[in-house]
Amino acid sequence: MKKIFSILALALVAMTASAIDVPTYSLNKAQGADAHGTITFKVGTNTVTAAAEGATVTMTIAPNDG
Repeated sequence: MKKIFSILALALVAMTASAIDVPTYSLNKAQGADAHGTITFKVGTNTVTAAAEGATVTMTIAPNDG
């Protein structure tokens, strides 16, 4: 009987831990930042405007021609 309660307790802890929200941060550009090109933020291959704490964000800056 103790083993069953131990397993249930572990399952409850695992479910609770997975339900905790990870903080998300907005990725904002300064006003006029795109005046001479484009700036994009990506997590993996997805273009994003926000990223979770700990995510690797890649910023790409592409200047306009001329």
